[in-house]
Amino acid sequence: MRRHQNVSHRFFRTELRWQTLLLTLLLAQSAHTGSSGPQSTESVELGTTLQAPVHSYSVTANTFVDALIEVAGRFKFPIGIVWVRKTSELKPIHISWSDARVEKALQDIVHAQPGYEVELRNAVMHVRPRDMIPDKENFLSLRVSRFEVHKEVAETASTRLAELVNLEVTPPKPAPVGQAKGGIGSSQLVEVGDPEISISLPDVTVEDALDAISLASPFKVWIVTFAPAGDLTPTGFRRTVSPIASEAVPHPAKPYWELLRWGRAPY
Repeated sequence: MRRHQNVSHRFFRTELRWQTLLLTLLLAQSAHTGSSGPQSTESVELGTTLQAPVHSYSVTANTFVDALIEVAGRFKFPIGIVWVRKTSELKPIHISWSDARVEKALQDIVHAQPGYEVELRNAVMHVRPRDMIPDKENFLSLRVSRFEVHKEVAETASTRLAELVNLEVTPPKPAPVGQAKGGIGSSQLVEVGDPEISISLPDVTVEDALDAISLASPFKVWIVTFAPAGDLTPTGFRRTVSPIASEAVPHPAKPYWELLRWGRAPY
């Protein structure tokens, strides 16, 4: 009986230490990013969600990315997914939990795919490949001097960000003397009732800007799908591909990311 009590006490202390560590991490993150108000609230809400219990739950999906989208939609937390679309990443996944927490379910899915890690940043859960993409090839590491949108839908904000990034990833060729410069064509699918958002961020990375769009809009999932190693743009950045196809996205639709609502599949 005493041994059982000791084991229970140790388990309780371990759980308490983990919950304290998570809350400390969330608060430290808010202080580090200089955020207050809405993002601090988002951080606390995310911490609560991650500690929510999971009982008799299972995920069956075609890939670990589909599994991540499923879990994020089921438990309603924002997530940014970065992955490399190659054969080894396209395996079906099935995991069940009888008594766990949301955070454990997320980590189990990530750990089922070798070479990936999970990180909490900007009140968003991030899943990314570890040591697969050098920073110099990753457009998400590019810094934008200012990213600003005022009362626009998320799709417009996303297009505006893509135009800024394209100036670095696929810079336009100089126009012949006397000829006007061409613009960048794009199309958007905007749903009726989409809310307008406002964002003002000085000196941020592309990843930070995507997080901001996600937190401010109904599109709580963003995905960047990279091509395998060696497939680079003329400027040295890793090419992006569709989440559901291996073909590289043609210029000028580079770089490519997808914004999804909870419960939506990539398209």
